[in-house]
Amino acid sequence: MKYRDVLVVSLFILSSFGTGQAALIDQGITTLDTDSGLRWLDLTGTANRSFTDISGQLGLGGEFEGYRYASSAEVQSFIANAGIIGFQNGFNDFNFQPISDLLNLLGGPLSQSTFTTQSGGITSDISLPGLRNSINLIINESALTGATGTFSISLTQTFSSMGSWLVQPVPIPPTVWLFGSGLLGLIGIARK
Repeated sequence: MKYRDVLVVSLFILSSFGTGQAALIDQGITTLDTDSGLRWLDLTGTANRSFTDISGQLGLGGEFEGYRYASSAEVQSFIANAGIIGFQNGFNDFNFQPISDLLNLLGGPLSQSTFTTQSGGITSDISLPGLRNSINLIINESALTGATGTFSISLTQTFSSMGSWLVQPVPIPPTVWLFGSGLLGLIGIARK
């Protein structure tokens, strides 16, 4: 096999890895976002707990060891990967089903009333000294509309309808490393 042939086949195989659409995969108490490579802990696992409380549990031996707070940009990307169109664009009918589906992926809604269902989470972003940003998912059951929104929360404040947006990076699987080293070997053999 000539070097050029190996290179063409290799480029074809590598290009096929990036053509898939982002997928959100339910893994029980976590959701894997294949686009960002982040594993998201369900909001129900941190509901009614403050930023200070959760932060104290992120380190070695803590309840949330290996996790970190997601930034607002990461949460907005996660929301977009769930098919939610436009961030903070008010209630609309086209976001009802994607927000409803994402709420269910994240462990179900944290708050339900006669008309609205919602969950929210604290991010790593500072809005003002002593305050963190929160990003919320809300659906209006009677009008079949959905919306996203943000507000600020103090470091010690808790809400039953709010958890924390915690993420964990997903390592590259060993099969990818094995494939890459095999590909390099083929290129090396073809050069000889």
